[in-house]
Amino acid sequence: MFKNSIRTRLMALVLLASVIPSGISVTFSYLYTRQSVTDQSVKQNTKLLTLGEANLRSYFSGMNQQAMSLYSGINVPSSFYTTLLTAKSAAQAPPGTILPDTRAIISTQLYNLFLSDRNTYQIHLYVRAARQSNLLLKGFPP
Repeated sequence: MFKNSIRTRLMALVLLASVIPSGISVTFSYLYTRQSVTDQSVKQNTKLLTLGEANLRSYFSGMNQQAMSLYSGINVPSSFYTTLLTAKSAAQAPPGTILPDTRAIISTQLYNLFLSDRNTYQIHLYVRAARQSNLLLKGFPP
C-alpha cells in the first residue's frame, strides 16, 4: 500500500518531528494547567473561608457584646436591666398604685443599641410583664 518512496519517508519524518512533540506538549500543558488551577482554587477558597470565619466570629462577638450591654448597671435603680426586672402590668399592680413610666428608659436604651451598629435595621423588644411592645425601625419608633 505505502511505497517506501522519499515522499512517504519525508511525511513520516515531518509527522514525527512536528505533530507528535506538539501533541505531547499540549497534553503536558493541559495536565499542568489543570493541576495548578486546582491548587490555586483550593488555596483561594481556603483563604476566603478563613476570612469568612473571622468575619462571622467578629460579627457574632459584636452582637453578643451588644446584647450583654443591656445587663450593664444591674445595681443601678434606673438602669435598663432593673427597669425590665421591675416592670409590671397595670393588672398586676395593687389598686391605686401608680406605675412608673419606663418608656423613656427603654426607648433610650433601644436607640443606643441601634446606634451601636450601623447594620441594625430594626429592634423589637416585648416586655411580657408590662405587656409592652417596643419597636425601633430605622432609628425611629413607628
